[in-house]
Amino acid sequence: NWTLAQGNANDPRFLNNDHYSDQNGAFFEVRFFGVKIDIYATVASHHGTAAAVIDGGTRNVINYKASQRGEQKLIWSSPLLPNKFHILRVTVLG
Repeated sequence: NWTLAQGNANDPRFLNNDHYSDQNGAFFEVRFFGVKIDIYATVASHHGTAAAVIDGGTRNVINYKASQRGEQKLIWSSPLLPNKFHILRVTVLG
């Protein structure tokens, strides 16, 4: 349920472009070892919201909406976590 936006070989984003889904329930996971994780994303007026959950814990609603389009914007930061392996799951809400 993920779509690749237009991009070019000089675009610094993952695989040189945006990856997005408009399907509620679509998700991506990041598996990492450490004490913190941040989410950077493209924001725009027509973008939506998602839920970020680490290790099946508290659901945090994150907002990809903004009045002006912006690339690589910090949209969410985790709290400090125990220094161990974690799984971040981000699920499309709308």
